[in-house]
Amino acid sequence: MDMSRHLKLNLLENGIDSLKEGIRYFLRGAHDPGRYKFAILLLFHGVELILKERLAKNHRILIYANLDRPIGDSSKTVTFDGLLIRLQNSGVSIEKDLLSAFSDLEELRNRVQHSVVSLREDFVRDVIGRTCKHLIEFMQKELDVELDQHLSDTDYKVLVEAIDYYEERLRIALAEIKKLTTRVYKDDPDYEVHFCPECGEECVATRDMDRDEFVECHFCHARHFVACCPRCGRIELMHDVPDPEDGLLCSDCWDELMSED
Repeated sequence: MDMSRHLKLNLLENGIDSLKEGIRYFLRGAHDPGRYKFAILLLFHGVELILKERLAKNHRILIYANLDRPIGDSSKTVTFDGLLIRLQNSGVSIEKDLLSAFSDLEELRNRVQHSVVSLREDFVRDVIGRTCKHLIEFMQKELDVELDQHLSDTDYKVLVEAIDYYEERLRIALAEIKKLTTRVYKDDPDYEVHFCPECGEECVATRDMDRDEFVECHFCHARHFVACCPRCGRIELMHDVPDPEDGLLCSDCWDELMSED
């Protein structure tokens, strides 16, 4: 008798399995905050595999990075950015909010893997809620899959609570932004509303007098330094006071200058 143990999962099963583990690591974070890092990594892994499952429905070969070379089990698959582009090029409708949520999750994953990161319970719950709100809708529409049918009642309850928590906090934050930016008197200051680099929500309001000062996101409460690009005048939100030797240019101007070299 062969007593060796064997695991074989398809893309969808593998992705859902990562989601399950991500939920469990999130729950363990209440006693060990170091687990939040793995909750983010597993959440991203689950999303990536589920998106690849949708791309593979069009043609299995599309999930691989290089389509002009022989493909085998060890062939590299497409990057996450490339995955989103191929889905759209294949006719899969990806709404703006979904694209923003998944792209922000990728950026957070990159920070967790390669940079200094601080993760609080409420922040991770927001990330899970925002991501899974869009993921559940995507799976229903594009894969005809109901996620609740693949999770335990306990795990799905965690997702629903995270989604409800996220939506209520976002509702409050957007109401604060609306109240703040609505001009009642002609002397009231003009505000410009920005997407928060930390949480991805459009919940940071700045005035002219806020330049070279710190402002706070009304959703996640992250603090950002308000920098003004000397080249184009665009406002850029930064995690810290920029070094003057870096030139103080915004990301768009840097990209434009680099492309000219």
